[in-house]
Amino acid sequence: MNDIVLYPSKAWTAVWAVLCLGLAILFIAVVASQNEVHTESSTLIKIAIGSVFLLGAFFRNVYRLFNPIPRLLVNRAGITENATLQKVGLIPWADIGEITVYKDHLATLLGIVLKDPESFHKRLPSEKA
Repeated sequence: MNDIVLYPSKAWTAVWAVLCLGLAILFIAVVASQNEVHTESSTLIKIAIGSVFLLGAFFRNVYRLFNPIPRLLVNRAGITENATLQKVGLIPWADIGEITVYKDHLATLLGIVLKDPESFHKRLPSEKA
């Protein structure tokens, strides 16, 4: 069996990078023009913090554009999942009860049904559980 490796879309990664950069620039412009538009200082602080996070997201997306990590890897050992927030890791074939493919609006999703979810959950490291 050949490994099946699924990577995130480069197009969507680029779109998110541009969107984050555009919003960060807009936020920075609001902070820079504080003398012309009277804004409360607490609001300016929130906008400045938001711009820092957006710039961080921009650089992360640019980095992932050139150094992608697989979202899903299917091989003889099982399915290695890195697509969700928890990044569960390897799900052995012995733990998988059913695999389904379904549509949710515009996305096609893969559903993995575990035979014993509680047992699998207990085996996860504490930071992923």
